[in-house]
Amino acid sequence: MFFTKKKQEAVCSADLLFDILSDDLADGLCTDIFFTMDGQKHRFGAYGDAGETRKNVVFYLDEQEYDSREALKEKASVDGRRLYGSGMTVTVTECNGCYPDSTPRLVPYIAR
Repeated sequence: MFFTKKKQEAVCSADLLFDILSDDLADGLCTDIFFTMDGQKHRFGAYGDAGETRKNVVFYLDEQEYDSREALKEKASVDGRRLYGSGMTVTVTECNGCYPDSTPRLVPYIAR
């Protein structure tokens, strides 16, 4: 008999996405987070040269790209609502190719 792991989701503030991004940037890693908000799927993160984020970093929310983390914080919006600082809640379905339970900052927000 085989058991499959139930896909877990983390329900958290949109600001937490920026905290995860900051953690990854400090480690020189790319970030790729899939989340839903109001039933719509979105993609958030950063990438750079050679799969790391040490130079030529591009930040994004869905199809929109930004040249800095500050621009992402100030301008990224979903349905006309600014993502950062809004208090909006998102449901993270995947973080850097894994389920949310593999990202320590998301573990406390996993719906059990």
